[in-house]
Formats: sequence, C-alpha cells, structure tokens
Amino acid sequence: MYKLSLFFVLVLMLGTAETLAQQYIYDLNGFRLRQYREAVFNELGEPAQNGAMGDNMAYEAFHLSEEPFVYIVFQYRLPFDGLVFSIQITGDDPRVDLGFRGLRFGSSEQDVIKALGQPIKKIDVGERGTRWEFDKANFSVEINTEKRLSSVRIMDDEDVVTLPDPRAIPEFKDLVKTLNSGTNAELSELLAPDMELYVDGKASFFSRRLRSEVASDTSKIFANIRDLSKELAKVDPAKADEYEANLRLRLGSDPMHVIKFKKTKKVREIVLKWNGRRWLLWEFDAGRPVPEEEFDEAAYVPRKLADFAAKLGPVAESSPKHALYDREKKPVLMIPADPNRSRAVVRFTGETRPLPKARKDLIEYSLTIFGRDKAAAAGYATEIGVTEDGKKYWLLIDAKMLERFQKEIGKGKTVRVFVSWIGITFSGEDRDHVLFVNEFESEEPIGLPVAEMQDEHISPEHLQPPLRPLYGSLRPSRLHQ
Repeated sequence: MYKLSLFFVLVLMLGTAETLAQQYIYDLNGFRLRQYREAVFNELGEPAQNGAMGDNMAYEAFHLSEEPFVYIVFQYRLPFDGLVFSIQITGDDPRVDLGFRGLRFGSSEQDVIKALGQPIKKIDVGERGTRWEFDKANFSVEINTEKRLSSVRIMDDEDVVTLPDPRAIPEFKDLVKTLNSGTNAELSELLAPDMELYVDGKASFFSRRLRSEVASDTSKIFANIRDLSKELAKVDPAKADEYEANLRLRLGSDPMHVIKFKKTKKVREIVLKWNGRRWLLWEFDAGRPVPEEEFDEAAYVPRKLADFAAKLGPVAESSPKHALYDREKKPVLMIPADPNRSRAVVRFTGETRPLPKARKDLIEYSLTIFGRDKAAAAGYATEIGVTEDGKKYWLLIDAKMLERFQKEIGKGKTVRVFVSWIGITFSGEDRDHVLFVNEFESEEPIGLPVAEMQDEHISPEHLQPPLRPLYGSLRPSRLHQ
C-alpha cells in the first residue's frame, strides 16, 4: 500500500468543494481533449488550413461543410506534444451533432442559458456577434447577430482543473469490474484519451475520434483491455506478494497511481493519472517494448558550462582516467575520471557545425578506451552552438537528438541542456572541453496566453490564406519515442 505525501495531505485539507461549482467538458463533435493528433488526422485527413499562433500555440482547421458552412479547429501546444489542447466547431447547420449539452447550431439564447447557465462575460466580436464566457468553465460560445448559437470552443484549461484528490482513486475491485464487463461507453469514461496499451512489445492507442471508438472499437482498445483484465479479477489486493500500489511523484509532472501485479502472466502494471477532474487509466502494460536506459534527471548537477574550464579542468588534468601524449610527452587528448554530469541553462544560437577533427579524434579515442568500435563515432558528427553569459560554446549531439532539438528549440530560445563531459583536447596551451548533450528541455514558457487568441474563437478570416503544412509528419506518441 502507499503513504500519502505532505502534498496530498494538504489537498485533503483544502478539500474539493469547488469541484462541484466548476464546469469542465472534454468532448466536442465526438473528439476529446488530449487525444492524439493522429486521431484527428485519421478521421478528417489533411487540414484545409493551419498555422502558428505566436511561439507556443498552433492550429489546424478542417472544413466539414461548405453549404451550410461548418468548420472545426484543433489547437496544439508548442513545443508540439501531439495532444489536442482545444477544439472549436463553428457553423450554421443544425443537423451537426455537437455533443455539447444537447445544444445545436441555431439554438436560442434561452436554450444556451438553460444548458450552460448565465455567462459571466459577454464580449462583442463584431459581425460574428457576441462571445459568451462562463464562470469556472473550460468552454465559451459565440452567439451570432440573430441571437443564435454559432460557435463552441472547449480547451484544456489549467485554471479550471482541480488538485489531485487521492480519495478519488477508484477501488481496485470496482476498477476491475468495469474493465471486465463495462460497455465501450463506460470504459471510455475510465480510460484517458491519450492512454496507451502495451501487449507483447507492441503499443496501441485511440486512433480515431472517441465517438468512433465507442461505436466500433476501431483500435481494439476496449476488446483487448477486457480480455487482458480477466486475470486481474483473480488478483487479491490484500496480498503483498500479488499486488503493490504506489503514488509516483515527480517534480513538474502530474502525480500517478501505479499498480503492479506480481503473479499475473500477462498484465504487469496499470497506471492511473489525474486529469484535473478524476483519475483515469493512462497506461496498461501487458508487455512493454524493451525500454531504453531511463534518463535520470537527478544525476545531473546544476552548474555553468564555464565551470569545466575554470574549475573542473585543472582538477581532472592532475589525475585523468586516460590520456594520450605526443612525443614530447605533452597531452593531446584526455578523458576525465568523472564525466561530471551537469545541467545548464543556455540559449540556442540556431547554428550547427560539423564535428572538428580534434574533437572527432577525442570521440574515437573515448570509444576505443571503453571497448567500442571507433566507427561508432560516425553517429556523432554535428555540434550545436549555444551561449551562456554572452560566451559561445559548441555542444556535441547525436543525429537522432539533433532532429528533435531543431524541431522543439528555435533560434534564440532558452533551453536546459543535460551534458556529460567527454574530455579535453589540447593545442599548445589551449584547452577545448568537449561536452555531449544527453537530453534537453525547453526553458521557455509553455501554454501561456498567445495574445488574445488564447480566448478568442478562430474566425474564417483567421483561416485565410492557406499556409503550408505545419508538421511534415505525425509525431510518434510517447510509447514510440
């Protein structure tokens, strides 16, 4: 069993009374917030319009009907995480199933108020009419000049969600009962829209809109979970040798409730994640792919890149792990005894360069010292330029990470890099410290309002003219990375 952290004790003290006063809607036109973009793509194909909205938001718009005119817009956070951040549908066709509190395009103001309550704010949006906003709600609507509903927008609004409530974690027996015998609709309320199912090294997720999945189980998520959950019914949560439950806490990440199974043949663990309103099943592990070595952020000490030359270098030179000398017994290459894993905040210059020969020699030397073929150095051919306190540095990065880095970190952007110290090259009295990027994360604000477009509904005027595709290909989900 698990112990509650101080954080959760505070949550219990604060209570969740405000939850009842909040209105949070996840679904619109059959899609659900936090679904993968792949589901949108599979349902609707290529977007008719797309573009960026500032530095941290992007949209893709699809024309569902020209006459009567209907379009739907999905927004995504930048750096792109692949999850739907907001959904907006606009038009004048009352036949469209909005899936939004029983309302339709053309519903009267009185019908809207009956379904949603009184708005706390009415904002003039010109010839489009008025935008209505509601208290403690993640949605807004537009009422046209004829006093009829013409647009609905929902968003993954962090201001509306509640703190994680450990008391709301479902009982294991109730969870298993629903997994075994619940309808598709009932399961859809229990599974996170971005949930991933691992079976025999293969992964799957909801690849169509949730309404389609509920109707036909296109991705076979529901059927597979029901089948796999049969053995969970035999697990006794009171027996420590069969069942273990823990809260997984990590700074900057939502808490998760992890249940491990010790005697089952297929299912290894399930993970529930707080979505701002309730605990949902986020991962179902019946055979994950063999994971890469887990990145341990805590192993990296905060320090300046300048410290390698000013502080660490002289100490390492006095007792290196390995060193290569010339005929005059002067050092040419040196491998430190400690890689001094470090994290530093730098600014990307936007530049890259081929790995210089002296640095390449160091990489090959390091590989051979540790028993690897120096031909592997071919995978380390590029460096990125960064600045720290106005001074420029070059950091080595492998090809796979470079591709991700250039997609996520733009020129001039601040980034936290996690580096290892490979060694030093010597040229006369000059010393060149070679650092390798093991991981990175953006230091720029994510998900902050983008001018006024964070709250506005996107109008047809915003969608002109057509722009080039925002993403060249679909981003793999977290299980494929």
